[in-house]
Amino acid sequence: MVAAFSLPTGHRAAQAADDPLFGEATADRSGNIYMTAGTARVNKIVRLSPVGKATSLSIPGPADGGSSPIAGMTTTPDGDLLVGRPKNIYRVTPNGKTKEVIKTKVSNPSPMGVRPDGSIVVEGDGSLWSIAHGTTSLLFKGSASDAEDLATVRGKLRGAVDTSGTVYAAVGMHFPDMVVIPRGKKPHRWALRGNVPGTSVPLSTLTPLTLAQAHDGGVYILAASGFPTSNHSSGYVLFIKDNAVKLLAKAPFKGDSLACRPGKEYSVHHIPCSLPWYVVQSGKRVLLLGDHKSDSRIVPLALRADTK
Repeated sequence: MVAAFSLPTGHRAAQAADDPLFGEATADRSGNIYMTAGTARVNKIVRLSPVGKATSLSIPGPADGGSSPIAGMTTTPDGDLLVGRPKNIYRVTPNGKTKEVIKTKVSNPSPMGVRPDGSIVVEGDGSLWSIAHGTTSLLFKGSASDAEDLATVRGKLRGAVDTSGTVYAAVGMHFPDMVVIPRGKKPHRWALRGNVPGTSVPLSTLTPLTLAQAHDGGVYILAASGFPTSNHSSGYVLFIKDNAVKLLAKAPFKGDSLACRPGKEYSVHHIPCSLPWYVVQSGKRVLLLGDHKSDSRIVPLALRADTK
């Protein structure tokens, strides 16, 4: 089952991840969720605790960040938050205190995850980079066609790093364009075959939108069919590990849909409302949150992080 819920509004948490062009959402292993829209409306990072308490954190670094002060953010295995700003990554404690500033040559580094050896994987300038011990190394060089595709899917490459250190990145419009970089090996395209489980929809036709690490290995991916051209796109929440694909939820992504009501539960295969934009794992739940249509408020959803 999937449950609809409400975000507290006292710290603008309900608006914190509502802009898929500049917004960010991530979660740590303790269940804290961090969100920001990176716009003038929401110029703070909002931390939502596992019990639903919202706290506003100041954005680290210079105060003159403009309308899009955060390039990206992710969490570390020990519970800190990594926040990307121009040519710097700030390591921030859960209470908002900056404990380290990591410099990089990447103009707008967007932290994607941390590998077991402590190196930080970032997206920036249309490419993938690794930052370790003060050195920035290129992992994957993006192309002009990749940049065009990224603009189509709201501006920048999205990805995740699994617990083994393998990087999964949405480079281009469809699943066959995705780049996989195992630790210590060269990048390759992700040659997933077959259909979305239980459907006749080929995986190769899906557009990967947002990704998140699964705490027991593998990744969660929010993907859509017919995106962005179709007015009746469908969204899919997938769990993928060792190239095995499991469908966790299916719902409309664009077009007409009914509203889900906070406190109500729905079948994961018959969700009447549109799926939100971001996928994160918080504790034993996979959360979906963040608007992607400017004329609507999309209700956050929670489903069980069932990876068995």
